[in-house]
Amino acid sequence: MKYMLYMIIIVSFIQLTQTIRMKRLWALIIVCMSIVIFSYLWNMTLLNSERMVSNYKDDGANTIEKTLYRQVRLSLSTEANMPDVVLEVADTVELRKQWLMYRESLCEHCGMLFIFWAEKIQEFWMKNTYLSLDMIFLDTEGCIVDIAENIQPESEEYTPYYRSRAPAQYVIEMNGWWVRDNLFLDAHGHCVDMDLDS
Repeated sequence: MKYMLYMIIIVSFIQLTQTIRMKRLWALIIVCMSIVIFSYLWNMTLLNSERMVSNYKDDGANTIEKTLYRQVRLSLSTEANMPDVVLEVADTVELRKQWLMYRESLCEHCGMLFIFWAEKIQEFWMKNTYLSLDMIFLDTEGCIVDIAENIQPESEEYTPYYRSRAPAQYVIEMNGWWVRDNLFLDAHGHCVDMDLDS
């Protein structure tokens, strides 16, 4: 709504310049200044959105506060005594684009669950990512078909990239080496109860 107001203001300025017969140069200056102001406000809106997503708080109970994502609890571990993980759900194009960019920390058993429309080869870039991550790829039935461990964050020299070795519909991202510390050495084929209503 506010962007519509900005456009109305710009159009009003243009009409004003035509009404009072101002020189074309002044008209161009006013239009350019309006565009600059509009761009600044738009960028500030995006920045505030990123800050809201990255505002984590680990209170010791594996909870995440002030997030744009809904959360679910799942049992990923093959060990009976391991706690459930708390996952933020990225199930739209917009949320998947934001993912874990700009995050500076994750609590021990917190992560993100990506849900795609269909089972296919999944590709992930570590662009604007500050954390090393484990990626767990699961098929439609929730069974693990691939695991990528400790993928490094983006650096000045290189942006890491990973392409799943098998089609997957779900991808879970956790802290780097989470899989090594919490799953069997070879967890491929282990199936997760994908009860997303929990």
